[in-house]
Formats: sequence, C-alpha cells, structure tokens
Amino acid sequence: MRVQCPSCSHSGTVDGSKIPFGLLQAACPRCGAIFKFNRAEKARSLAGMSSMPDVPSQAATAPQSAQPKPPAVPHGKAATGVVDATAPTHSLSFHGKGGELFGIYLVNALLSMVTLNIYYFWGKTKLRRYLWSHTQFMGDRFEYLGTGKELFKGAFRASGLFLLIFIVPNLLAEFVHPAFGVLIAIGVFVIKPYVLASARRYRYNRTQWHGVRFSFRGTAKEAMKIYLIGTFLSVVTFGFYYPRFYMDKQEFWRTNSFYGTSQFKYNGKMEDLRWHLILGHPLIIITFGMYWFWYRAKLMRYDWEHTSVEGLSFSFDITGGQLFTYYLVNVLIVIFTLGIGFPWVIKRMAEFNCRFLMVKGTVDFEGIRQRITTASAAGDGLADAMDVDFGF
Repeated sequence: MRVQCPSCSHSGTVDGSKIPFGLLQAACPRCGAIFKFNRAEKARSLAGMSSMPDVPSQAATAPQSAQPKPPAVPHGKAATGVVDATAPTHSLSFHGKGGELFGIYLVNALLSMVTLNIYYFWGKTKLRRYLWSHTQFMGDRFEYLGTGKELFKGAFRASGLFLLIFIVPNLLAEFVHPAFGVLIAIGVFVIKPYVLASARRYRYNRTQWHGVRFSFRGTAKEAMKIYLIGTFLSVVTFGFYYPRFYMDKQEFWRTNSFYGTSQFKYNGKMEDLRWHLILGHPLIIITFGMYWFWYRAKLMRYDWEHTSVEGLSFSFDITGGQLFTYYLVNVLIVIFTLGIGFPWVIKRMAEFNCRFLMVKGTVDFEGIRQRITTASAAGDGLADAMDVDFGF
C-alpha cells in the first residue's frame, strides 16, 4: 500500500501484510513529521517516488523511528564523517510572533513593578516557556521545565556572591580608595566561567525534547581552570596560545553536553584555525570592529561542522555579511522604536538560529535513555546580573 506524508507530500510503498488494520502512526523519513493514517483508508499514490521503510504496527516512539538505523561508525571517526551522504537533512523552525512576545514583555514589566521586581523570575520563566515551546525540530517542540520559584530561590543563593563581587568593591572604592574599583573587574573575570557552567547546567537540565532532557555535566571547577590558565597563557604569549585555549573551551562546552544518555562530540583541530584566531583580534582592532562579523561567522561554521551527536551532524552556513546585517537590523529596530521593538528582536534571534542551523542524519532514538541530573538556578541568576549569556 502507498502512504503519503501530509506535511511534505513524500510517499512510498509499505507491505500491507505487515501492518494491522486501524488507526496507525508513522514518521516521515524526509521531514521527520509524525502523522497518523488508517489501514482501511484508500492509499494515495504518487508515481516515481522512492519507497518508504516499513511502517511499525505501533505508535512511533520518536521522530524518524520508521527510518533505518545508520551504519556503525568506526572508533575515532571524525564528526563530519558520522552521517551518510544520503541521510535526510532537517532544520529547526520558530513559530512565535512578535506581537505575542510584546504582550508577554508588557505584562512581565507591569507585574514586576507592582511586586517590587519579585514577579521578574516568574516572568522570565513564562518567556522561556514561550520561546522553547514555539521552537520545533523534526515534528516535535522543545519544553522548558524550569519554574519561577527555582529562579527566585537561585537568586537568593547567588546574592552572597553578588555582594562580594559588586557591592563590597564599590563601597571600598567610595569610602577607602578609588583603586579598589578594579576588584570588580577582577571578580567578574574570575567568576565568569563558574557562572557560565552553572547557568548552562541549569538551563540544559530544564530543557526537554521528545520526552528526554538535555544535560550539561562539566563542572564549574573545570571551567574556571580552563579559563584562568588559558587567559593567562594567551596574554603572556601575546596571543599565540589562544588557539589552544579556544579549542579547550569548545571541547569542554560541547563534549560535556548530553541529550539523555547521548553525548555530543567535537573534533575540531587547533591547526585548522590557528592563524584565523591569532590574527583575528588585531584585525578587529584595525578595522574598528568591522572584521568581527567575518571572524565570528567562520568560527560558527567551523564549530558546528565539527560537532555531532548520536548519528547527527550539524552545519551553520552563515557569512560575515549576513551576520553583520542581522546585528545591524536588530540595533536599528531597538533605536528607532525606543526599545519597544525589543520583543521583535527576540523573535529575530530565534528565527536566525533556526534559519542557519541545519542537522543531517538519522538516529536510533530507541537507544537513547532519559538521564536526569540535578542543577541549581544560582548560576542562572548571576548570569543575568553579569549580563552573561550563551546560545543554546
């Protein structure tokens, strides 16, 4: 019998003798959409299309469960070689609207003022749930499982560290000597890797897709060691150590990221980016910052091309000109709307990532198991206070 996907119209032949009568569910091997069909229903046909794999007799347990399992990859194989050239390509999509985001921001601002900023934590949770739930991949949407109460309690845990980093140096600079003000910069530099690791651990832990959570398992201690040593050696070697430092950072952030029991892999090589990283910062200074967009675009392309997870490889096909235009339009929106257009900037940010990030391959989702880790929201609160963020 012939089965056709209602989302992309891809169709193929399945052996009717292997599936029961009644309402069934399958996953399209082309677009990943989950759809239902009736065995008794008259099959639609489309001449010349390639055959679809057999449809399971029970509801699919994951996107693409009807697809064949990818061939095993030899140990040590590069991430870019994990996925077969004939494997399907998938993209993310964002379905949120600027007007809806504006309404969320407006309500959050009003309630935060009325409650002396206490509602801020519940407002931030509401915003994240909206952004996560309107981002779709392979027919399924993401879920944000964090709560306002967790963020509120996390902010209290972080208040002591915030006091030590910002308030005490300010008081010393005001009443003892202005030189104490430099302690703020030192404190931010030292604590930044801790904040990045802690915030990432919390946000990944509270993110779920297709019933399985993400997690980050790197420790704040490891992050601080990499950043402090890497920064020091990069300075004393006049930037020549920076390529090694950059690769250490990417490997730490990516290989400590998990989807359930599946670990992300990174196989970037320092030699590939050595001169790009060494000469990049001087060129950024010489061009008054303009070269940064081309510098950053190349790193984004390279890092994603050398990242993989559970049979999936990634690409981020962006140019420096596209990155420049994206930031320029965002700035103009904020300036000419006097900040009112910021929700539309958030919408553009989500659409931007979904537009350029492509995922290729097939996955044996049945082999992925849930693994829930613990995480505190304290680092997430400090990330806001220090204006530190990262792309998910």
